[in-house]
Amino acid sequence: MAVSAWFAVSVWEQGLARAKFNAVAGNYASILQNGLDDFLANITALRAFYDASHTVDPDEFALFTGQLNSGKDDVMRLLWCPRVTRKDRAAFETARRENGFPDFAITTWSISGPPTVSRGRDEYFPVLYWTVASQLTATIGVDMKSEPVRGEAIARARDGNTMATAQGIQLRNPISGQRAGFLAVLPVYRRGTPIGGVNERRENTLGVIIGAFQTSAVFDSILSKAILPKTVDVYLYEVKAAADALPVYMRGAVDRPEPIEPKSERELSQTADWSMVIKAGDASWNLVVVPAPLGLASFYRAWLVLAGVLLVFAAVLAYMWASLRHARRLETANSRILELAQTDLLTNLANRRAFTKRLTMAFTAAWRGAPPFAVLSLDIDTF
Repeated sequence: MAVSAWFAVSVWEQGLARAKFNAVAGNYASILQNGLDDFLANITALRAFYDASHTVDPDEFALFTGQLNSGKDDVMRLLWCPRVTRKDRAAFETARRENGFPDFAITTWSISGPPTVSRGRDEYFPVLYWTVASQLTATIGVDMKSEPVRGEAIARARDGNTMATAQGIQLRNPISGQRAGFLAVLPVYRRGTPIGGVNERRENTLGVIIGAFQTSAVFDSILSKAILPKTVDVYLYEVKAAADALPVYMRGAVDRPEPIEPKSERELSQTADWSMVIKAGDASWNLVVVPAPLGLASFYRAWLVLAGVLLVFAAVLAYMWASLRHARRLETANSRILELAQTDLLTNLANRRAFTKRLTMAFTAAWRGAPPFAVLSLDIDTF
């Protein structure tokens, strides 16, 4: 009975835990998506600033982005990369050298080592303005289109007049020592020019605004500001990654018995989990939330019921054992009393009452056909 009660309550408790887990997982998804949207809104706001301005000089860029980036310096950087064509390159480089950058040149992006001067191409998107984060700056003049993943994101953003995202990139100047990150790119077109078709957009692109984010720093920043139960493990995977790819971000529950370890989506599919797609521009991450392994003790209601049933059962057994002992004592006492009532205390022989009882029983048996009997009486004088 105790095991049945424990099983019933544990099933009910598992249902409650699952419902609570689904609610917590949904809250994590909402917080992460809203947090990403808030970061990306800064890029949209900067594009609106460019759309409303004829030109934007470095001081105006620094003033406006300083307000946007307030409190986010260790998480996000904003870059302005104008479009420079092959025929305009020389004049562009000359103008930059005359404005305080004597060694300015459009260079090719490199993860390590000094950038090299770019070879001739039809167009470039060099870094011209940037926000400063933790005393680290992007390298001025680096052509963001010179690296394939970044170049593809710029092309998608410019051709589609939309925000495009480059995932799984390595940042040249990482914040807090982490290199893994992603870029969000938004195009800016010349005021008053047609942008209805792809060719018109390519021809009339003024430049692109790029938001550079470190993956871990961004998601840590979002979750650290949220009031959420830290009772689940959180994993983020690139949607287009292989099933055995490791997460780009993970965060373990506070009370988990062992530190969280990176696992692939394939490994997590063996356990009960919850997943949802988190979007940033045209890229997505698959958010997988898993209940932290808290052990059987977490189902405390079932264990309380089991303990209660066992205590009641033990109390009933104790009561029955005490009643049995009491009945046995009474039976022994009654037997002794009956023996004393039919025994002479001096001789320890049967007394007159016992003789009369046995004689009555003998007469009764004789009347029913038992063999005859005789009574011998001895008289002892001066006994």
